[in-house]
Formats: sequence, C-alpha cells, structure tokens
Amino acid sequence: MELIYLDHAATTPMRPAAIEAMERALEETYGNASAVYRPASRAKQVLENARAVIAGSIGAARNEIYFTSGGTESDNWALTAAVDAMNAAIDKCSNGRFQSDNSLGDGLSNGINSGRKPRIITTAIEHHAILTTCEYLRRQNRCDVTILPVDGNGIVNPESVRDALEEDVPEIVSVIAVNNEIGTIEPIAEIAEIVKQYNDEHSKMAAQGSGKSAFVPVLFHTDAVQAYGKIPLRVDEMSIDLLSVSAHKIGGPKGIGFLYIRNNLQLGAFMHGGMQERGRRAGTENVPAAAGFAAAVSEFESKAENKAVSESENKAVSDTESLQLYFWNKVKEAIPDVILNGPVPGKTQARIFNNLNFSIPGVEAESVLIMLDMQGICASGGSACTTGALEPSHVLTAIGADKERARGALRFTIGAENTREEIDRTVQVLPEIAVSLRPMGGH
Repeated sequence: MELIYLDHAATTPMRPAAIEAMERALEETYGNASAVYRPASRAKQVLENARAVIAGSIGAARNEIYFTSGGTESDNWALTAAVDAMNAAIDKCSNGRFQSDNSLGDGLSNGINSGRKPRIITTAIEHHAILTTCEYLRRQNRCDVTILPVDGNGIVNPESVRDALEEDVPEIVSVIAVNNEIGTIEPIAEIAEIVKQYNDEHSKMAAQGSGKSAFVPVLFHTDAVQAYGKIPLRVDEMSIDLLSVSAHKIGGPKGIGFLYIRNNLQLGAFMHGGMQERGRRAGTENVPAAAGFAAAVSEFESKAENKAVSESENKAVSDTESLQLYFWNKVKEAIPDVILNGPVPGKTQARIFNNLNFSIPGVEAESVLIMLDMQGICASGGSACTTGALEPSHVLTAIGADKERARGALRFTIGAENTREEIDRTVQVLPEIAVSLRPMGGH
C-alpha cells in the first residue's frame, strides 16, 4: 500500500539537500565548535555560515540568531527571559537603583511602578508551548497573563491588543503567526505596528517628564513555527523583537530551531553552563543539525519552493494552494454536512495555503485517523503535540466549536510531494469511514 502523507504541519520529510549537508558535517566537521584547534575552527565556520543563512531569511543580523532544540524551547526562552528581565527592572526601581541601560534595551526613563508584575498578552489559540509557559510563569507569581479572544475564523482583532495595553505595566505581546491547527494567518504585521506606535508614543511622554512612571517598551514576540518558509517574515521591517522557529517544519532535521532576539535586548540565558551561543544557551552546539537546517533554508529561499508542489506525470497539480482548494471542494461534494474549521481556503489571505481542517458530524477524529492509517493515509486531529489528550482542542473551542465538532476535527496539511491522485484517494476513503462510524440512522 502506497503511503499518502498529509500531516506536514506535524513534521516534513527532510529535503535531500539537508540530509546531504548533515552527512557531510558528520563526516568532515566532527570537531567541537567551541574549541580552538583547526577541526574545531572548521566546525565553527559551518555553524556560523548556517547562522548567517538563517539570519538572512528573516532580515536579521547573524548575531541575533540563537540555535535552540526547536520551537518549544524558543517559545519558553522568549517568554521566560522577557518576564525575568522585566522583573529585574522593577526590582531595580523599587531599590532606587534603576539604570536607563538595563536589560530591556532602549527607551527607558527614571522609574517603574514597582507595585505591578509584568504581564503577557497573548491569544486563546496559541500553541501549548506558549499557553503552558504563560500558566507556569503565572503560577510562580512572576507575571500576569491576559488571553485575548479570537473570532470564528481564529483571527485576533489587532485593536484588542491596543485596548489591552496598559500604562505603567511592563508587557510582552505574544501572537502566533500561523495557527498550527486551523491554519489561520494572524495579522502580526498590524499588531507589531500597534506595539511600535504605543512604544513610540509612551517613550516620548516619558522623555518629556510627564510625571508618570517610567515607560518600559512593550516587547513583541511571535511563534513563527508554522509561518516560516510560507509567508514573508522580515523582522527588520515588522518591528518584531523575538521570533521562534523550528527546522523540521521546512524540511530540516528535528531537534533544532532558533530564537531571534533583537540586538538591543539583553535578555538572560535559558540554559546555563558554558559560553556557547554568546553565553545565552550553554551546551555543545549541534553543528550537523545546523548545517541541515541552513541547507533546507537555502533551498526554499533560492528555488522559491515554499509554495511549489512537484507535478505528477499528468501535470494535474501545480501548487499546494490549488491542491488545497481542490481537496476542500471534493470533500464538500463527498460529505455535504462537513464543517470547515477556520477561514475559507482559496478565497481569502487569512488561511495558510497548505492547511485544511474540518469536522465530520457524528464521528470522532481518533477513530477516523486509525481507519485512515489502515488505508495508508497519514493525517492528524489537530496539533501533534496534543495527541492522546482527552479534552477537545482549545483552538476549536476558542472559535466557538462545541465539543462534538471539536472532537471530530481532522487536520490535513499538504506538502510538496502530494498529488491530486492522492487527494482523490483520500476523499474516496473518507465518506466510507464516516458511514461506518456514524450511529445507525445518522447522515
């Protein structure tokens, strides 16, 4: 039975160029990149070349890229370090030793409301790496958390971010760039601009001595794990302070990602020990993984393959966007009562081009997925990180789905190797599965 893989949001097959780069690094650059002899220097060069390639892909400087184990670590580091830096600034003020060049960067003046904790402003449809970190920090009394609602398509209103910002409270805004379950593209450029305008206005007021507490610039973070390589991300143009990415979502290896930290932010280390990653992330660098990551980035950058699909012999498919719409139209024909989760494919710019998430009334996703697997078809019920969870998806709940709809949600994410014939086969199987699983008398 030929495998049909439709779960590229969970992970992607490694690109041949990434495999080749890793094999070469494993064989030729085995030295420890932190040592001083020649084999180590060669490993260091591979590492720094990889850093430069990745930095260029988002318009960052090379020394703003910090390699991590993946998106989850990057998200944890971004929020934890920002909260800790803001608490340190508050402590300095309360002890009467505030310094304008403290760890939060530019734009500070002579005092902060020491009675307030930092606050994270985020959304109800973030990845669990964000929401669970927020809850952890809140339980430790290190910050407050405000969770903004989204509409029925999973889109957060940028004005709700503006309304949530509060004077005299150090804040971090964290909004996912593309939702990992329903593919919603969030208006992060607009949100980042709102944060920038807020910072400009309040830093000017503080500089003019308005009599208010000192202004700590709001930091803007985005989890770009599902967006990187699919939509434009230019940190130099979008006023992004912190950005998280994972390699295995773009054809790179598992176990490596990066956190972008804007240069004037002196946030603390996440892992302590040696001086690797400029003292911010201790531990021997994974040079082969970095080489594979950079090779995957170079390929989608140079060949513009982020939206391309290999055509089948009969040239039926030209790109994932048309395949996504084809898939949805075929599903609607085959299962008339199917419910789309998230924005309409193909008709708006609000949904990422390779994601399709829908619910089949009367059936649970877990049973469908098992039967799809028996047919050689790989899909998921939402985030791969929540497989086995008993509760309905928090993303589906946030967009107004009831428990039945949420438990029946299926996520299909298309990749470069998929064809129209594979979609036809999947749509052929789905109604048969639905009929076998629905209660007698169901539709």
